[in-house]
Amino acid sequence: MAVPPPLQASKWISLQVMVSSDEMRSLLQDLGNFSIVMTTPSSVPEVSKEQFLDTYGKYCADLKSGTVPDPAEYRSCFSTFWTMDADAYVRVQVGEGFLCRAVKPVVQLQYHLLGFSPADKKFRPMVLGKGSLPWGIQFSYPTLFQERNSHQVVKVDQEFPNTLLFQKLRKWVRRHTVPTPFIVDEEMINAPMRIGQEARGWINCHPQLQNFSLRVKEAG
Repeated sequence: MAVPPPLQASKWISLQVMVSSDEMRSLLQDLGNFSIVMTTPSSVPEVSKEQFLDTYGKYCADLKSGTVPDPAEYRSCFSTFWTMDADAYVRVQVGEGFLCRAVKPVVQLQYHLLGFSPADKKFRPMVLGKGSLPWGIQFSYPTLFQERNSHQVVKVDQEFPNTLLFQKLRKWVRRHTVPTPFIVDEEMINAPMRIGQEARGWINCHPQLQNFSLRVKEAG
């Protein structure tokens, strides 16, 4: 089978989320039955939830210890997609491994880097480059999708099984996280990137927050 082209979708809804390892476990349990699928060639293209949680736990441990996580160690696991629908992707053999490609809407994950501009005191998601801060994971889901065979553009609604998965994820995020209350020059600025209650207890160990003279208001 030839490798299909990338998923043609647009108007993505994105959530940037920084939570503790226990909070991530709670999220996975709340979402129920779904698969975590690698987007890079691999001999084992599906990642178990325990493998994902182990990797995420190491990422949190890095930040707690004041270490900047190495993207090379975490990017492949965090740049996966989540799906309840086995028909939402195809698996193609590439060399000695397999490449999985989404062909219907899936919940797309990305290794999230947070940008901060001291000039205007603005926080921006998915900023690449020197000085960007590792800040959990970005979850995205499209609202428009082009069908592979007919090329018809359709609205992503309840007919797509992963719509329910993303709705459950958004509901969990609303319940268990808040906009991040950064303290900038003694002024509190609520950034739209979300943070969990437990993560607020140790996030100020993040070494790059200290580099920018930033801190997060502790929960209380």
